[in-house]
Amino acid sequence: MKNILLITFVSIGSLFHCLAQDTLKVTCQQDEQNAFLNSIQINSNLVEYGICTYYPCFYVSVIDPDCQVWGTKYGNSNPDHDFGNFNNDGGCRNRIEKYFIYNQSDSLDLENLDSLLNFWIPDNHVIAIWTPLSFSFSSVNAINPNLSTTLWNKWGSAVQTDSILVLFGVQGSPQSFDLTTNQNNGQVVLEKIVCQDSNIGLEELSNSTAKSVVKILDLTGREVPFRPNQVLIYVYSDGTIEKRIVLN
Repeated sequence: MKNILLITFVSIGSLFHCLAQDTLKVTCQQDEQNAFLNSIQINSNLVEYGICTYYPCFYVSVIDPDCQVWGTKYGNSNPDHDFGNFNNDGGCRNRIEKYFIYNQSDSLDLENLDSLLNFWIPDNHVIAIWTPLSFSFSSVNAINPNLSTTLWNKWGSAVQTDSILVLFGVQGSPQSFDLTTNQNNGQVVLEKIVCQDSNIGLEELSNSTAKSVVKILDLTGREVPFRPNQVLIYVYSDGTIEKRIVLN
């Protein structure tokens, strides 16, 4: 197959999007006194923080392929984001929140969370779940075994714990599902690269055949991670090669 060598200059925020990656950080802790240590961040920017109640709950954030975090239903905003979570319409704070909250001891809440995980999150969307204050798999299983089965199926046997935890996964990619329970002074921190290759340039939209990036090289031929403001070579699954620079 004949390789195609292109050079493309891309500016962030223009119509031509780039291969990009963002860092997701979720911090979960047992100490309710410091709300900012129960938080979700993207690229060090605070997305949401705090807890709503001292009852053990699941806090669930959903992030689309463009790294936009879903918001709760609030008044006329996000009317399609009613997933049976109790913090809709100011149920926790009088604003849109960037997580959905489910009480671990409420059977209906657990049923609604099970429905969210199985039916309402599209493929290629990131799921982040954390359990500040406490978590008990056996208690959840006793109240709603369907949810415990879903958690087991997605995150494996390690989810059987009585420790606070953070769950991560990309819907539709079973190999991406991961959990963190290692505690440091009652705190769990998870960091993941998300939203890679989430945006497609106009030149890719004109191609009828799908292709994906196999690897990224610098001009010496060494494989490297994505870097802005530097000419990089993208090797695609269909054998084509593209040279581009992303201006940030």
